Amino acid sequence: MKRFLIILSIIFMLGACSSFNKDDSHKEKQDKVSELQKDLQSAEVKNKQLKADIEHIGAEIARIERDSKDENITIYKETVDHYAKLLSREIDSLKDQTTYYKKTDIINIENIKDIEKNIKTIVDDYNREVDKLKLSNTLSRQDKKIEVFNDVLIKNMENVTKAYEEKDKEKILNALAELHDTVKFL
Repeated sequence: MKRFLIILSIIFMLGACSSFNKDDSHKEKQDKVSELQKDLQSAEVKNKQLKADIEHIGAEIARIERDSKDENITIYKETVDHYAKLLSREIDSLKDQTTYYKKTDIINIENIKDIEKNIKTIVDDYNREVDKLKLSNTLSRQDKKIEVFNDVLIKNMENVTKAYEEKDKEKILNALAELHDTVKFL
């Protein structure tokens, strides 16, 4: 009978232990499932973001391909390059005139007026060429920046000419400084 009680006790203990093991195992599995669900949700969010990024890249590539076939872009770039080259040449001429003035105190007002006239002509030619083109939104924004620059450039060049006409050294140097600030990135 003792053996029977001992065996019965052992069976109850094993049963009790195994139910804890089953509960522990079930809880661990539930935790793992919960963790895997969180990982899956995180992966789905990342996947959606990657898909959105890929779609954006695809749209950007399509835009670039479309733009690369757009002759207006090539013409606009050539127009801006030509415009910048001509303006740089005129600004260099003005620098030469300024250097000569600083060394000799002699003003050649006709050369200054010619430079101002040439700058206005360059700006007018640029505007005329751009008006012929059908610009994309990006190029239109760039063109607006150039228009603002042109307005400031012409105003500053007029101030330089006026200062030279007045033969006022302080006004000349101030007007040149303002013009230099305008064209320093040209």
